[in-house]
Order: sequence, then structure tokens, then C-alpha cells
Amino acid sequence: MNKEKGTSKAPLSLVSPRAPMFVPLTMAALVNLLISFLRGIIKISRGRRSMEEWFIEMFIAGFVVVNCLPIYEAMVMRKDKGRIPTKTTIISAVLVYALYTAASFTLKI
Repeated sequence: MNKEKGTSKAPLSLVSPRAPMFVPLTMAALVNLLISFLRGIIKISRGRRSMEEWFIEMFIAGFVVVNCLPIYEAMVMRKDKGRIPTKTTIISAVLVYALYTAASFTLKI
């Protein structure tokens, strides 16, 4: 604790973007963007589903995507120390792909 300023900081290893806790967070953001939102938009645009049937689902997926914007920014746009490392993003993308592949084989999507 800094007595002069009255503030304390958590150890950098606990809140660093390199911490392993960012892999599931990044995975959740990628699943929401790639699988939920974009796949729904593609189905609607191809005419497989009508917008009336999917309005609530697309609204919820869009809401989650908007809430994940800081994560997308940290993955792609930031260039400072607050950036999520490329290694973490790649690991998350590979795990999301594996999860989606396993689910598509299991559920016959």
C-alpha cells in the first residue's frame, strides 16, 4: 500500500492480460461473435429463417457482442501493454474451432 497516495495495486501477475484466465473469456467472446451472431445473420440472409422467428435470439446475441467490444478491442486494436497477446487469441480460436467441430459432429448441426 502506498501511504502517500492511499492506494494499493494488485500484483501484476494477477491482472495481467497474459494470465490464463483470459483464455475462457476470449473463447466466450469469439463463440458469441462467430457462432451465435454471424451464423444467425447468415441464416437470415440466406432465407433459411425469417427475422420474425429469430428476433429475440439475434437481439440477445447482438447484446452480448456489444458487451464484448472491449475484449475484441483488446484482441485486435490495442497496441499497448493492455493488449491480449496474440498467443492467447490463437489458443482461444483453436479451442473454439475444436468446440464447434465437436458440437457439430455430436449434434449434427
